[in-house]
Amino acid sequence: MKSLRNELHHWWPECVSRFWADADGHAYMMTPDGNVVRSLPGQFGAIRNAHTIKLAKNPTVWDESFEGVFGSADSNFGALIAWLGEVACADGPTSGTFDKRLSPLSLSTEQHNKLADCMASLIVRSPRFRFCIRLTTEHYRARFGMPDPTADKSLIAMNMRNCQKTFRDAIASGGKFLVMSSAGLEFIFGDGFLHNFTSSAAAPHNPRFLIPVTPEIAVYYVKPMAYRSFPKAFAMTLRPEEVKAMNDIVQVYSERFLFYRREKPEITDEFRRGEHRQLQYDDHPSLHELGHAMGETHFGPDALFSRVAS
Repeated sequence: MKSLRNELHHWWPECVSRFWADADGHAYMMTPDGNVVRSLPGQFGAIRNAHTIKLAKNPTVWDESFEGVFGSADSNFGALIAWLGEVACADGPTSGTFDKRLSPLSLSTEQHNKLADCMASLIVRSPRFRFCIRLTTEHYRARFGMPDPTADKSLIAMNMRNCQKTFRDAIASGGKFLVMSSAGLEFIFGDGFLHNFTSSAAAPHNPRFLIPVTPEIAVYYVKPMAYRSFPKAFAMTLRPEEVKAMNDIVQVYSERFLFYRREKPEITDEFRRGEHRQLQYDDHPSLHELGHAMGETHFGPDALFSRVAS
């Protein structure tokens, strides 16, 4: 029986990381000690056999790779990011309350589902989600009295295997998307970002995430306790200090790596710890206020938006 091939599985997909290349085609990776590496974006953000399940040292009929479950997202990322660039509000108002700064977006059901699929894929593949699986798995293995509770790569992969569909469906079932664009400062990416998907058993009841997609665009998603059905998405321009606050949140959730295109971020104390940390309830005062505005802001009859969404 043949063994599965050794492969590098990207948790920062190359179809996304290429948008972080500078004029010379390179991006930057920074570690908690301040060390910086410049390379082609595709050289970053990968784990060998991250999505491979091997049950023993020798090959078995149950060994598998589930890298293919991310194929749909990866094939759609290019067109999705192009669309995000088109609808992003780069010159929108940057003063006033959030409800006055939100611009409604009309998106089709297909666009909505692709957005959910692509964002879910980044969550499932992220090192922080792997970290959450490992913590939970090792906790219960220790409680069961196992002499070695360590969760190896294959055990983590087994817990990840079915999460893509579960998380995608949870995101696509409702809630609100916000396409945030920067009025100056660039966004950063990391091996962690804000999301409250911490269990492979089920998606959270009120999912939320903040994902930097390109240096110019980040996507915030929230499912408030109560919200209007339409519009399902908004666009908003962030001031430089607001972008910095979003970047600081990325540093809270990241453990080993930050990525940027041109503007080197100042390392925060949270990232300097070299740990996957989190905000209380995976929330932030500004994001909480923003989520409330997204749920309550009214832009006219639902029919204005539901026609394109049908």
